[in-house]
Amino acid sequence: MLEDIADRGRIAFVLPGGASYGAAQVGMLRALLEAGIKPDFVIGTSAGALNAVGFAVDPTLDGVRALDAAWREARRSKIFRLSPVSVTYGLIGRRNYLINPRGLREWIVQHLDLQRLEHTLLPAHVVTTDVDTGDPVVLSHGSAVEALLASCAIPAVFPPVEIDGRLLMDGGVAADTPVPEARELGATVMFVLPTYSTETVPGRPARPHSAIQMGLHAIGQLLGHATFDVMAGTTDAADVYLLPAPPSGGIAPFDLSGAADLIDRAYELARTWLRDRQLAPA
Repeated sequence: MLEDIADRGRIAFVLPGGASYGAAQVGMLRALLEAGIKPDFVIGTSAGALNAVGFAVDPTLDGVRALDAAWREARRSKIFRLSPVSVTYGLIGRRNYLINPRGLREWIVQHLDLQRLEHTLLPAHVVTTDVDTGDPVVLSHGSAVEALLASCAIPAVFPPVEIDGRLLMDGGVAADTPVPEARELGATVMFVLPTYSTETVPGRPARPHSAIQMGLHAIGQLLGHATFDVMAGTTDAADVYLLPAPPSGGIAPFDLSGAADLIDRAYELARTWLRDRQLAPA
């Protein structure tokens, strides 16, 4: 079965967005590599773009371990750094965002030793959304940091980024699960690494109790449904493999405290899933 996949053409890893839930993709990447499944290219949206490019810099188990460490060290207080000034300016219309992206930029620069997208060892593609048209824009060259900031520019949270005369925002708006975009890039076999599951994490509250928590809870559900909607519209499902996502219900999209648990749970789920489908050595 594994040999059959390798004979079916170009393999792509497709990494949807998911904010803090993106940590789960690190465990999936580890399981895929250990199973001997290696992509010809990767494509990602938002948090999935961070993982896709980080993996493409060093598409080995050592590279995955470095990505693992980056997620485990990530802190909400640094990446999603709220200040009274930014929030006030955003609410009164002086700015079109609430959080200065400085913390996110610092995290990307610290953990990503890459200047330009085209210099990754494995071809990597970053999905963004054109603010003016709402169309997906796939970036495959240029500044890696700027492309990732654009792909992660959650509307109203982070500011959009201008690249080559276009104002770009979070790729999840137009293509959170970029299966069609991967197909256009030549993929014939795709492994989709989802980030969200409605199953509640043990010890976490099943339902939100505040207005902010409710809004973030809705965002998480939207991300999960976007992936399943794309998969439901895929006619050649035999060539698209959707890995299982670990429980994430009860974790807010900006809560990075659960990253380690998401990574570990995703790894175990993916390893079992691959073995059960004879996509990994017994």
